[in-house]
Amino acid sequence: EGVLLTQTIELGGKRSSRVASAKAERNAALFEKNATATDLDFAVQSAYFQALRADAEYALASGQLQTAQSFLNAAREQEKAGDAPRRDIVRAEVEADRAASTLALTDADRANRYAILCSLLGLPETTPLGLTDKLSFKPQTFSLEVLQSLAAKNRADLQVARLEQQAREADVKGARSQYLPDLFLEGRRAELDPKTPGTSVRVGLTIPLFDFGKTRSGVRDAPEIQGSTSICT
Repeated sequence: EGVLLTQTIELGGKRSSRVASAKAERNAALFEKNATATDLDFAVQSAYFQALRADAEYALASGQLQTAQSFLNAAREQEKAGDAPRRDIVRAEVEADRAASTLALTDADRANRYAILCSLLGLPETTPLGLTDKLSFKPQTFSLEVLQSLAAKNRADLQVARLEQQAREADVKGARSQYLPDLFLEGRRAELDPKTPGTSVRVGLTIPLFDFGKTRSGVRDAPEIQGSTSICT
């Protein structure tokens, strides 16, 4: 019976290269997740304010219809009294019909805006929503340099590209380090003969002599991937 314990210690930063590549890829995935959340947040905000604008347009169209109906009723009363010509009645009727058509179109657009907002929120289209905010405008001024700095700092796609480049650079380093030997420690206890038990400790190097081109292929492929993720700012 015998017991053999072997521990391999990688040299040349092989393990650190793999860890760096994995961390960069993980962080890139997190930035992609944040980018998706940001896009959804922007879409919801845009749909929300579009619904608010549709409410304002509907209220305006309703007021215009009420005004047109008031003019039409007044023209009809004047016609009964003999104080208004027929052309004023026709003109008032045309304006009332136009206001009614505008209100119908505005109501349909308002329903579509609310349906889009419900879709983004994952709610049924018939869910009643009460919008509490009001449309407002606050002018802000930005310089080109500030906007470029914000874009370079906050754009998730740029962050993902940088992290992917870091991951590929770590892959390059790891691929090149495969040429380096590894250190191993080995402890052996064997009892081939009960009268002469033996215990030994060995320290050595494992040298990659023949890998059938695997290391060379990894080094060749890694820079190609690295070049495909270069960043232009």
